[in-house]
Amino acid sequence: MSKIEVAFDVDGILCPAPFPLSMYQLLFKAYSIAQEVKAGKAKKVKSLQNSRSNLLRKLNDWWHDIRPMDGRVLNNIATFKDKQEGLGNEVITSVVSGRSERLKDQTTQKIAEAGYPHLFNGEINLRPDGYSSPGWKSHRAKLNPNGADIYCHIDDDLKAAHQIALEAPKAQVYLVGYGGLMTSGELYRWNKIECPPNLHLVGSVALALNAIANLKIKS
Repeated sequence: MSKIEVAFDVDGILCPAPFPLSMYQLLFKAYSIAQEVKAGKAKKVKSLQNSRSNLLRKLNDWWHDIRPMDGRVLNNIATFKDKQEGLGNEVITSVVSGRSERLKDQTTQKIAEAGYPHLFNGEINLRPDGYSSPGWKSHRAKLNPNGADIYCHIDDDLKAAHQIALEAPKAQVYLVGYGGLMTSGELYRWNKIECPPNLHLVGSVALALNAIANLKIKS
């Protein structure tokens, strides 16, 4: 029996993404390799800046709260998990997202409201303070805390996917495109981006799961 973990980003994967930011970065050659954010000394800020920060945080929380989970994607994940377990494999499905961990309860509730309260047995792992989104996802991939024979991550964020693939070479990373545009090698060559061999360009979450199902996992 093999143990496989598949980690899913939230925004753009479990939730529809209204703005294909990664694609725009590629089209306008605005992409640069992300680095993990190092913790710095706390700086004092004026009360007005604090007020603006609190307002932006409330708007961010509200935006996440009104966005529904994609039931089709959740169903695809559940089907994948059932099939793999039927083949005798141990499957861990987890959420590894750049959302702030303060939104864990909200995110967990949204998944439950969509009808899949127990889908993610690998927990809802949202970004702790002190990490960038790519840095957090890369850290989790390198850590492989559940001891999977193979660790996979599905994301729509180019910077995050690229950093995970570079810093966690044992992981298999699937970058989901927008209408096939993000899977075009021409866009990457246009930006002089070299994709690591463990970074796979796919058109949908369903295609990523199909590819994972066909991986040769050691028994």
